[in-house]
Amino acid sequence: MKRSVKSILALSILGLVVTTSQANAESIYYTNNYGVNFTKQEYDFYTKMFWDGYQKNVTQEKFDYITSLNLYDKDVERVEVVTPEYMPINPSVTQNLRTLTISKGCSSDCFMSLTVTWLGYPNVRSNDVMGARLQNASLNYIGSLDVYADNYVRTYDNYKKPSSNGFGYTVPVPEAHNMRANVTFRTSTSGIVYGSYQHAMSAISEANSKLFTIGLNGYGKVFNFYGAAANVYDECNGVDIELG
Repeated sequence: MKRSVKSILALSILGLVVTTSQANAESIYYTNNYGVNFTKQEYDFYTKMFWDGYQKNVTQEKFDYITSLNLYDKDVERVEVVTPEYMPINPSVTQNLRTLTISKGCSSDCFMSLTVTWLGYPNVRSNDVMGARLQNASLNYIGSLDVYADNYVRTYDNYKKPSSNGFGYTVPVPEAHNMRANVTFRTSTSGIVYGSYQHAMSAISEANSKLFTIGLNGYGKVFNFYGAAANVYDECNGVDIELG
């Protein structure tokens, strides 16, 4: 009788181990080159917040940070525009064509993602500028700037210029195709966020690219350039999203 009970117990434990292993295996939808595992829900969240393929460059540190925000079961809202919105008599317009996307997911605060995706190949590769202005909202955190292109990934932390109502980042444009640049930040859950990406139409230094203030009448409703940065950038339209 004791032998039968032990056999049943052993089989039960074995069944539990097999079932648990199968459940864990089924929950892993994707593993990237850093060994970070994504469930289907997590993978889909990153696609909506960033883009499909962003997952491959997520480190464990970044994954743990975003996981701690408890957003995977929240709705993600995206707004996207194509810039330049006008078509001047200028052959550079198709070279400089790009999309600008702002995304949000909100819980105790709003996690924001601002992404520029180049559709063309910029004819000038210098120091662009991207960032955001907040209206009736507070800025809780500014993440790093990540720049991606073919065989190219760079992260910048010290290229930002914060302000009381937003921030801007200098974006060094690489000599590579299929460029994307992304910055994340966190805000309060009410108000409006305006995002802008401005391309330098002539060479400008990293220091001079920071000659801007942030205000409603700026390029993309964000950047007011002055001094050596005046008349350098392409004055493209921006994107905006309501918080909450």
